[in-house]
Amino acid sequence: MSSQTFIPFHLPSIGDEVVQEVEAALRSGWLTAGPRTAQFEKDFSAYVDSPYALALNSCTAGLHVALAALGIGKGDEVITTPLTFCSTVHTISHTGATPVLADVGVDGNIDPEAIERAITPRTRAIIPVHLAGLPCEMNAIWDKLYPAFQSEALPENPEGVEKLKQSVATLAAHPAKKT
Repeated sequence: MSSQTFIPFHLPSIGDEVVQEVEAALRSGWLTAGPRTAQFEKDFSAYVDSPYALALNSCTAGLHVALAALGIGKGDEVITTPLTFCSTVHTISHTGATPVLADVGVDGNIDPEAIERAITPRTRAIIPVHLAGLPCEMNAIWDKLYPAFQSEALPENPEGVEKLKQSVATLAAHPAKKT
């Protein structure tokens, strides 16, 4: 047996204030939902300058709610990256839409050029996943998408243009990925 020291995946930094907040939550009788969750949603909404925020149990649930709220379903396509947790593709399939995988760039994130090539008249959403704390090139992604959806690229489906102009984001508290 080896006595080697291993590099830990993560060393949590938990101060007394955090411990007190966790204890207060546990003693409140509200382990899900409740007034603390409502306050978190309000504070988070203000922090990200959004009229809405909804706390859910996972990013999977967040992606599903986002796609459902946008009315995405059968006959629609959603572009995402192949370098992601399976739930990204599962939530697309669960709505009845078709996942379309756009290749990644050298940084491991979805490539804006690959997204542009993947856009079809049935495209209704793009789910970029920020891999391992490295943000996707969101400005480049928007620069590719916005003209494509305003142009003649989708003449037979103008309501799809309006659907895609909506922006929804999820935030997951996982060290390896953010959508």
